[in-house]
Amino acid sequence: MNGSKNWNQLPTDFSAEDTCATTGSNAYSQGCYDRLLNIISTYKNNFIIGVSVVGAIEVLAFLFAITLYCRKDEYKSL
Repeated sequence: MNGSKNWNQLPTDFSAEDTCATTGSNAYSQGCYDRLLNIISTYKNNFIIGVSVVGAIEVLAFLFAITLYCRKDEYKSL
């Protein structure tokens, strides 16, 4: 798409792209997996913080569930 990297400014004429599958011209030079690894490495700190926050919430939810389960026996004896 003639090097356009902005989705808001896509070309209206895609005639050059219809031969990409057969000739390989205008094909992507970087695969999806490589691009995903680049994005993750770029935002590595944000990714680690997000995973840590979600992990902490999961641990707190597990502890809360265990606490509720243990208190269930107290209510049965009343």
